[in-house]
Amino acid sequence: MSTEDIGPSRAYRTQGNREQQNRDPPGPEVAVGVQFPRSFDLITALLAVLKAGGVLVPLDPSYPSDRLAYMVENSGAAMVLTSVNDQDAPPAASTVRPENLAYVVYTSGSTGRPKGVAITHRSLVNYVLDSGPRLRIGPGDRILGHSPVSFDAGLAQALVPLLCGATLCLSRSDGTPLEEQLNADGVTVLQLLPDLLSTVDSDGVPAIRAVFTGGDVCPPELAAKWLPDRVFGNIYGPTETTIGVTMSEVRDPAAGISIGGPLGGAMCHVLDPHLRRVPAGMAGELYIGGAGLARGYVRRPGGTAERFVADPFGEPGARIYRTGDLVRVRADGELEFLGRVDAQVKVRGYRIEPAEIEAALTRRPEVAEAAVVVWDNRLIGDEAPGRRL
Repeated sequence: MSTEDIGPSRAYRTQGNREQQNRDPPGPEVAVGVQFPRSFDLITALLAVLKAGGVLVPLDPSYPSDRLAYMVENSGAAMVLTSVNDQDAPPAASTVRPENLAYVVYTSGSTGRPKGVAITHRSLVNYVLDSGPRLRIGPGDRILGHSPVSFDAGLAQALVPLLCGATLCLSRSDGTPLEEQLNADGVTVLQLLPDLLSTVDSDGVPAIRAVFTGGDVCPPELAAKWLPDRVFGNIYGPTETTIGVTMSEVRDPAAGISIGGPLGGAMCHVLDPHLRRVPAGMAGELYIGGAGLARGYVRRPGGTAERFVADPFGEPGARIYRTGDLVRVRADGELEFLGRVDAQVKVRGYRIEPAEIEAALTRRPEVAEAAVVVWDNRLIGDEAPGRRL
């Protein structure tokens, strides 16, 4: 079954404290929306959907209602979990296969609508099993779950600790300062976006022994703040390649912060516009293949064909993902990020297509034209003939 039809045509939801109807549990290729605030109920729901073999569609309660409605409709979700069913149910036998979908997360889309990225169980398991040892997570560790699960890094923060024998500590939204939370929970391994990590006093959180960042460019001075007394890693990975695909362990920030080399099961190619390898040291576009590759975009065959192309170096039928990221191979063999080949931007770790915001602005009857740019790590929209929004 393809991404064109990941769920049945029927649709129903759980509301209040009980399911409206008694239904069989979700199975392979059945999409299930999960919409909870950050809580243990959220983690229970995530694990329940994956255990049952369903396709997880994380829904952030803070998103606008029309965006959530589109994500539910576009993913074909058969149900949306919004509360814990207080009735005990016997465990169901799972018929899920590695090639079945595990989750769908939505990223910004250039057409004005978010894109649903379909990730299989094979890809998710490959990342989780590989990243635990690489992130040095094991029994006795305490990991902060801070990112929302609508962001694929949030899924990793929820799943990796539990499968490595570590303790998951969910961050609080009650206004408690982050450093106070880290110390109160005894967090030992911390993973945050660069912007947020830069606000943490490295001397004020003595229990932390390893720090990882990703989702945006990591400044050398940020790594220097945490070194040399801790492990510091920089992780890179588009949503389409399952959370993380490369990592560098930074030892000398003055030498520059690379995005490292491939994680387990990943293949990285630096290619020219004709899909030919470029020499080391020269800039080229990064293409990624291997075990983490997504199935494609939900109900977007054109977008899938454009970004997931035939692998000229692989077996017949193999594909690689065109990232749009410009990189070069350094003398030490690691990859260095140089920028984008298109208009896509990052704001506080979120991947944003300015065209999606421009399309939303121009749907307003009073807006004829719109242009969106990044300024001071914020998005600024200009409405023709020049009034700032």
